[in-house]
Amino acid sequence: MWVLNWLMGWIGRNPVTTVSVDPIDILVVDDETFIVDLLKDILQDYRVETANSGEQAWSIVSKHQGAIKLVIADYNMGGMTGVQLFRMIKGAYPGIKRVLCSGSLTEEDLFMYNENYHEAVAKPFTVDDIKGLVDYMLSKDYVPKTVHTNELRRVVSRITEPPPSEVQDMLVKLVSMGHVQKEAMDAR
Repeated sequence: MWVLNWLMGWIGRNPVTTVSVDPIDILVVDDETFIVDLLKDILQDYRVETANSGEQAWSIVSKHQGAIKLVIADYNMGGMTGVQLFRMIKGAYPGIKRVLCSGSLTEEDLFMYNENYHEAVAKPFTVDDIKGLVDYMLSKDYVPKTVHTNELRRVVSRITEPPPSEVQDMLVKLVSMGHVQKEAMDAR
């Protein structure tokens, strides 16, 4: 009990201070300055912060303690990739929406990494494409695509997993029975 009293007295003498930071709607992350500037111009209706690397972006996200609504990050940057950044954000601040932006990912890559981001945008993109996506993602009507793609991933993994050994044995028997029946039919 004395520890609690001491702690309460210490807190009373040493008030906890919080860091006040300006709110951010969107954090744009790309190592190409042209893309960062372009997205900042396109999204001028929002409070936009920019970073030129995944490491710099993580510093901003941490400083704001996750009080960022949306992060748009390039996949392929020097150092930390966009997917690596998104894994960290997802683990620490899962409420931040994440958009992967890339000109080099295939559909297979997008499927493989989809659990780390909500949407993907291919470069080159149009102003209307990016503006429409951001407006939708920041609306109350937005439903993350990963909800659907994670379920699809589970279905695909169930389909592509080998069946249990007892099912495999049964299939072998059925196939061999089919061959026996076919041979009997051919003999007639």
